[in-house]
Amino acid sequence: MPELVRDALVDYALREGLDDWVAVGYLTSAALSLGASDDATALEWAADAAGYLSDRGYVVFGWVQRDDGWRAYEEPPAVVLDNLRRGFVASGSDYSNWYLWLKLTPDGIAAANRTSAST
Repeated sequence: MPELVRDALVDYALREGLDDWVAVGYLTSAALSLGASDDATALEWAADAAGYLSDRGYVVFGWVQRDDGWRAYEEPPAVVLDNLRRGFVASGSDYSNWYLWLKLTPDGIAAANRTSAST
């Protein structure tokens, strides 16, 4: 993925994360609008951006349950991203778009505020 695209996806996730949790499906849609050639490529770009955010301590990976709200995954981020990619291969975008939700950490909120202030 081009670095410029990754940066745009990261900025998008940080800005959106100030208001609510961010589903990887939103990143996938953004990736398509930024030039991803198909759903598989868009998901890969979204997963890479999510991994980038996680590696910097800006997000925690989880899922949303209808009655209980957001829950953190217990698995390490690399396992969650691998599950996301395998789920797409097995079940397509309907599964993968809602498998992973990003929640900003305090460091992520600080980064989002810096991003918002610079735009």
